[in-house]
Amino acid sequence: MANEVISGTDLFVFVSSVPVAHATSHNLSIKIATRGTSDKETGLWDTKALGRGDVTASCEGLVAYGSFETIVTQLIARAPLLVVFGRKNTGADTPCTSATFASGYFYITSWDETAPDAGNTTYTVTFDHCSGFAFTSGSA
Repeated sequence: MANEVISGTDLFVFVSSVPVAHATSHNLSIKIATRGTSDKETGLWDTKALGRGDVTASCEGLVAYGSFETIVTQLIARAPLLVVFGRKNTGADTPCTSATFASGYFYITSWDETAPDAGNTTYTVTFDHCSGFAFTSGSA
């Protein structure tokens, strides 16, 4: 994978293996908090241990397939969705499992519509992870 450059154009957002959105850009943020473990014997330096992780994601310039109601309905229902950030199979509306992809259950925490006069309408969606996040290495 070190020699592989992933084109952002190839990345899609899938919900339950169905592409619901494609974006002009994606952001996937993975963070792990730390907690202090310093005591009198650690001297001048703080010591730390790993805490809990957090994953957030967003799609900017999102184009919703079919209708935006699919996404907004899930937001209003407060339903967690299996979201896959990966490539689309060539000629098929499913994630490409031969390439590495990230997936997990996320809540949609915001949905914004931008509708300029005489321009294309786009949507921006923000996701917060709720469970089961992992990278899956494909065979490619």
